Amino acid sequence: MKKTLFILFGLLAVIGCSEDDSITGPDVTDPGEHIETVDNGDGTYTTIVDAGFMDATEFVYFSFTEGEVEVTDPMTETNWDFGFKFYTIITNGGTSGTAGVEVAYVDGVSFADVTEAPTEGWFADEDEDGAFKADGGWYTYNPQSHETVLNGRIWFVHLPDGTYLKMELNNLVDDAGTPGFPGFVWEIL
Repeated sequence: MKKTLFILFGLLAVIGCSEDDSITGPDVTDPGEHIETVDNGDGTYTTIVDAGFMDATEFVYFSFTEGEVEVTDPMTETNWDFGFKFYTIITNGGTSGTAGVEVAYVDGVSFADVTEAPTEGWFADEDEDGAFKADGGWYTYNPQSHETVLNGRIWFVHLPDGTYLKMELNNLVDDAGTPGFPGFVWEIL
């Protein structure tokens, strides 16, 4: 009887599985060495990246489906969506990669109020600073006071598989106040 139930449950599990490859978020039970993503339980995720300090030389790579990923050649590999190094964020599109990741943004709205992606205004990296520094970027830095302030911009991400996401970069430092820890909340649209 136990063997029959085990086979029946196994068959039901296989039947219940889907061939759908749509994004459901990274495996939050297996954080990477430099990236941790938390499922907020409401359809949103929070990701924090240890992107190194000002002297960081290597990017930390992130995939919305896999979390932290290893990348040997960012110009040819398509397993990553963003790369992080201190406060620089690059996309796997444009001058930084060939996967076709694009971003857009909107100012003056809250994350909760955004329900769909824009139809225009999409762009990818055009130089080594990355797309997230376009038009004032995702933060403002005051060189006199050394204060860095987030600008509250809502970003949109268009992935090569057609998925759209919204995100808000909402963190710059770790709990001790050390810079180089960009964080963001994101949701699939």
